[in-house]
Amino acid sequence: VTVFASASPETPAEYLAVAEELGGLLADSGDLCVNGGGAVGCMGALNRSMKRCGGRVHGVIHEQWVDSGEAAELDDLTIVGGSDLTERKRLLFAGCDCLVVLPGGVGTLDETFDAIAGRHTKLSSLPVVIVNTNGFYDGIITWLKRAHDERLLRCDVEDLVHIAKTPADALAWARHAVAHGRPCPSQVTTVSVSTARRGIFIKGFITGTVSAVLVWLVAVRRHLQ
Repeated sequence: VTVFASASPETPAEYLAVAEELGGLLADSGDLCVNGGGAVGCMGALNRSMKRCGGRVHGVIHEQWVDSGEAAELDDLTIVGGSDLTERKRLLFAGCDCLVVLPGGVGTLDETFDAIAGRHTKLSSLPVVIVNTNGFYDGIITWLKRAHDERLLRCDVEDLVHIAKTPADALAWARHAVAHGRPCPSQVTTVSVSTARRGIFIKGFITGTVSAVLVWLVAVRRHLQ
């Protein structure tokens, strides 16, 4: 279960409590929790709760936050480099069965909408569920619904992301979604550029051949008349 959440030291206590609750539930169920490996905010609360309850945690963090002392004390921590967060996000998504989103800032939104965009483009079937504590994501939900109503989205909001009130509700929905065979991104079939070009060539060849035959038939018919 990959979890996206805040890494702000000023995260409200209400959101920290929800993160701790989620950590306890994941530990009790024996699920592996993958997250950004932060030591503060909802991420920090989640990681501390997981460790306290004997849960399994894998953190994926950028080296800049390790250097600044913001990494959680985890036994399983992957440190990535690079000039952006692309590789970190790739590893956070890699192999996960579902995505749970807690209150967070710009980074959380970036990661979450990466997953939502994957579902919208049908490049991913990864189940995404938001824990909407205290209506934190109401504005985002309203925007998504308006985008759908004004036909800027090609599918219903519920097809993109599920909204839950509590961590327990979120995990129950996620388990149901996973049990019904929704594949993770690593299971999505990919096509190479050469294969795609070959398919386009074959389609064009067939279309051109059919068109030529039709033109020939029309010419023959006129000649016979």
